Amino acid sequence: MSQIRTQAVVSEKGRTIVGRILPGTDLIKGIEKVCQDNQVTSGTIVTGIGSLVRAQFIYAVPDKDAKIGIKYSEPIRAEGPLELLAC
Repeated sequence: MSQIRTQAVVSEKGRTIVGRILPGTDLIKGIEKVCQDNQVTSGTIVTGIGSLVRAQFIYAVPDKDAKIGIKYSEPIRAEGPLELLAC
């Protein structure tokens, strides 16, 4: 997965960008490339729909010794195909 393939369209009103991360592209690297290509320095991802070959999840767990009261869990890995629906 070394090639980063993306497509994006910028709306004429406001600054909404609709991006597509093409198959075989790492999700995070694809998002970063869409942002770079469109000079995005901060923003919000409103929704995401697609499929993944594999995924890794972490979540916050309470930790009374940590400065902010939480720490991250050990990664949970899942092999796909997986569907991503984040609306």
